[in-house]
Amino acid sequence: MRAGFGKADITPETGLRLAGFDARTQPSNGVLDRLEVRTLVLEEGQRMFCWLTFDLLGVNRPLCEYISRSIEDDLHFPQDSIFLSATHTHAAPKLVPGQVDGYVMKLARAAKASVREAAEKLNDVKLRAGEERVEGIASYRDKNREASAYAMPLRLMHCFAASGVDIGLELISCHPTVLDETNLLVSADLPGRARGEHSLMLNGACADLSTRYTRQGKGEKELERIGWKLGEAIKSSACADISEGFATIKRRIVLPQRMDFSDEERKTLKYGFSERLSRMSDPAAKREIESCLLVLNRPPKETSPFRTVEIGLNKIGDVLMLTLPFEMSSVDGEAMEGLLRAVSGLRAWTVCYTGGYDGYLPSGRPLGIESGYQDIASPYPPEAVDIIKQNAIEMAKELINGYRVS
Repeated sequence: MRAGFGKADITPETGLRLAGFDARTQPSNGVLDRLEVRTLVLEEGQRMFCWLTFDLLGVNRPLCEYISRSIEDDLHFPQDSIFLSATHTHAAPKLVPGQVDGYVMKLARAAKASVREAAEKLNDVKLRAGEERVEGIASYRDKNREASAYAMPLRLMHCFAASGVDIGLELISCHPTVLDETNLLVSADLPGRARGEHSLMLNGACADLSTRYTRQGKGEKELERIGWKLGEAIKSSACADISEGFATIKRRIVLPQRMDFSDEERKTLKYGFSERLSRMSDPAAKREIESCLLVLNRPPKETSPFRTVEIGLNKIGDVLMLTLPFEMSSVDGEAMEGLLRAVSGLRAWTVCYTGGYDGYLPSGRPLGIESGYQDIASPYPPEAVDIIKQNAIEMAKELINGYRVS
């Protein structure tokens, strides 16, 4: 088995609108650190596998399809073997789904350059993987400060070459937002400060997690502190040899969508959240309520009853990596991983922001004035999570046992 690594610059010109915060309306006015697309290519016999991760808030489905077609046409990688992810930085350009503008064309050119570099630098490798928990990075953002502590799972996979570059996949579960809505500088935020020179940083189930209660500021100094802390945890984590080989599968599924709030529902929720906000004193806790109010103040939009999305499952060595185009809670992510372990007997990791960018999945709790941002912003009803779980189980059986589930 062979592996190669490549990367390319995707830093935009100054003046583009940044994604991730409703409260930020001004365009970017500079660059704090450069954005990149990073690529891992695996080769086994005649089969190739390609994973790209972009320093973007998300990679929407039209963008994934546009870039995958471009890679297939120019570099002859089959689209089924190509996976595109985002690190979920909130300091990258805001992308319009389906719009092929100058920056999207730059993303496509950079993606092909990084894939080409990775394919030209293939080395024989051994796979290693490890898991542990890290404190002081992520916190529950929808709870109060006293109940916010969270030991974040850190998952690592290394393609270790005796005579080459040790390539890493580093999977964290945390909204990587040290910089807040006052920031107007382009930045890769936490992933950019924590990752290794030859690694791809992926993001897991973190709809209810962020640095909200762990960060001690909101600028570059604090970004350096938390980035160093996460980087040291990555460096010191132990990994053990696992088997070689890879297999992939993708599936398109249809999910029901929740209809938009009625005028009366908006009015009731806005009043309730405003009342909650008036009784709160902790600025960090207030952010959750303020974010909910921003969603409720968005213009109403027409919603179709169903949405088609794409999920994927990769078996790399002894690890199953479920790829989802959503923001999923840590609770649902760990439940999903438990189901996949029971089906496959392998360790299982959930990777979000991959193959599209299709919004939050709901927690399943009743929707009301005690709800958090995850539920207020979600376009889906609670049963969407169960549909995804069932499809993931079927895909695991197909991938592991070699038969198709009807």
